[in-house]
Amino acid sequence: MNKQEIFQYSVQVGKPIVVEFWATWCVPCRTMTPALEKTAHQFEGSVELMRINADVHPQAIKDFGILGIPSIVVVSGGQEISRHTGALNLSQLEILFEGAANHQEIAIPPSIGQRVLRIGSGLAVALIGNLWGPALPLYLIGASLIFSGLYDRCPIFKMLYPMIKAKLFPNLSRT
Repeated sequence: MNKQEIFQYSVQVGKPIVVEFWATWCVPCRTMTPALEKTAHQFEGSVELMRINADVHPQAIKDFGILGIPSIVVVSGGQEISRHTGALNLSQLEILFEGAANHQEIAIPPSIGQRVLRIGSGLAVALIGNLWGPALPLYLIGASLIFSGLYDRCPIFKMLYPMIKAKLFPNLSRT
């Protein structure tokens, strides 16, 4: 199985395909599997799930440029429309499938745990900068980490994100 075959299949079935790249030895993959299968069942008929074992299909991994697993690539109409690396929880998977089903831009927000970790790390880095005296680079890094924990709620980010993504990754933008 290769990238071109998956793209052709997406055109044949006429609905979006969520392609998960996984492996049997991957703990995050195994952890995500029940939520992924539950979500795929919820969206049965409007979105298809295709699971590709990285150990069995190395050519597909190479063709898609997969650097880490689990990775999820959403394919629709013969083109890639979204890509996510790392384990996703049930609510994040529902957002991904809903966006795929509606052919919308898919932006998965960080989980509560990820938000807390990012904001806490940002505060810690800023505090270290404060303890070392005025350390502008550490303040900027801390502010960036805090912003990354809140970014999906920022109206400016929501406005700029699609434009930046289209410029940096034109092949991922739908026409």
